[in-house]
Amino acid sequence: MARIDPGPPPSRGLVVRPLDDGFFVRLSPAPAFNLAMAFAVMVGFGLVGFVIAQVMASAEGSHAPIIGGSILFGGLLYALSAGAAFFPAEVQGEAHSLSWAGERFSWEQIESCVADGSTLELRGHGGRILGTLEHLEPEAATWVAAAVNASLPEPPEPASTEPTPP
Repeated sequence: MARIDPGPPPSRGLVVRPLDDGFFVRLSPAPAFNLAMAFAVMVGFGLVGFVIAQVMASAEGSHAPIIGGSILFGGLLYALSAGAAFFPAEVQGEAHSLSWAGERFSWEQIESCVADGSTLELRGHGGRILGTLEHLEPEAATWVAAAVNASLPEPPEPASTEPTPP
């Protein structure tokens, strides 16, 4: 595979390094913190803690620690799930394959790469989605899609259906 140059990379959201036989990109997702969802999770866990305290705790002074512990547990679970979206993702195109956030695909498996706002999708034949990266800078997603699409092998020429002269 020849070196691919889809133009200068954007200044934010990714780090690009050319390789001898392709490219390497580290994308930095930046999801927005959803305060309403965090509040809903903590209220839900608070209600569960309240029910557990009413059913299980006999002493009045033990209700507050049970409810508080449930709220803290719910908040930590939400923080864990939301924090996972901040980890960088790596895309590396080489001579025979594309590594997409830890998954490896041969170039023949890939039909296209599409950037839709802050979402980047790797698509296989028939429109099947092979991988998705979300919460990216839109310019970074567009640049990576262009780099992957430029790296795809040219489709083979269709065979002629005309009979060859003898």
